[in-house]
Amino acid sequence: MKKLLVLTMVLAACATVSAEDYTFLSFEKSDGSAVSLTAVGLTMTFSGQTVEATNATTGESVTLSLADLSSMYFSSSKITTAISTAHSSATVTASRGRIYVSGAAGAHVQIVAMSGMVVSDTSLATDAITAVTPQLQNGIYIIKVDETATKILVKQ
Repeated sequence: MKKLLVLTMVLAACATVSAEDYTFLSFEKSDGSAVSLTAVGLTMTFSGQTVEATNATTGESVTLSLADLSSMYFSSSKITTAISTAHSSATVTASRGRIYVSGAAGAHVQIVAMSGMVVSDTSLATDAITAVTPQLQNGIYIIKVDETATKILVKQ
């Protein structure tokens, strides 16, 4: 009888245990930025050195270089520290202490230091590669191209 009671208690305990419901698949890049997509309805396609994750239900999509992907995990909350492309073809780069933007003709570009100081605030007239800052100190800067923000590391 004692064995039957213990067995019943163990079965009851096991029956109440369930897996946590993870709603999002999160991608973390080697620069520390992260983005999450709704997991239900998500398809992933690996092609060459990239992975494309698309959710047909929500319309969410992200394409990442496998070399830049540091981890991929399920989470119960949406994580977005990253930065998507501002204009569909806008590119933001840093080289020798300056920040360059290309492919964003007519876009409003604002560069903000981590201290909150606005370093540059301009509009681009051309799609050509344009230096949008004077010489900057080493550090992380937030680049806002129209309504989309990007963070970038500047090194001399």
